[in-house]
Amino acid sequence: TLGYLPPLEAVDTTICMGASIGIANGLAHVVKAPIIAHLGDSTFFHAGIPPLINAVYNKANITVAILDNSATAMTGFQPHPGTGYVASGEETTPVKAEDIARACGVKFVEVVDPFDLKKATDTVERAIRFDGPSVIVFRRLCTIMEQREKRKRGEKTVPYYIDQDKCNVKCDACIKLLGCPAIIKENGKTIIDSSLCTGCGICAQVCPYNAILQE
Repeated sequence: TLGYLPPLEAVDTTICMGASIGIANGLAHVVKAPIIAHLGDSTFFHAGIPPLINAVYNKANITVAILDNSATAMTGFQPHPGTGYVASGEETTPVKAEDIARACGVKFVEVVDPFDLKKATDTVERAIRFDGPSVIVFRRLCTIMEQREKRKRGEKTVPYYIDQDKCNVKCDACIKLLGCPAIIKENGKTIIDSSLCTGCGICAQVCPYNAILQE
């Protein structure tokens, strides 16, 4: 639900944590438009598997987007079956969401890096066109965890900035497409708050004017 509000507005229906695939199952039999159910990796393991089996069995034409950040980030970073460690910190064998999806009988299963926008977009388009349930695992370590690991290694984040001479301030592609908290409006200009920027570079990929550069 983090993408529910503007500028992303990526959610049309939400009831509760873990309900997305079940809701999509029902909608698939009455709605002709493409249906995408999204949920996190932790939620998939605790509530997404039974409705995914149901989707396969009932031939629901839906796309399931599993947002795999290797964390239960919404509630305190508790481990889940996909993290590879238990509550005590002991390492164990992680369960892969894509393996579970294939075991459930899903024929279209792909894993992509969401930071690779071109490949991710292409995969979503192919998944929507696929006849039957499809699953895409968007795998990228939680940004908070990634930043923690970088600090432990003594690495510094190199932020991005906006070249005001190139920026078309009325465009707002970086704001509308990403909803990044580091990209803000200030004194009539679009700027990047370097204290919030994690250096991911996605904004540079979406800028049509090549106005976003790394410091």
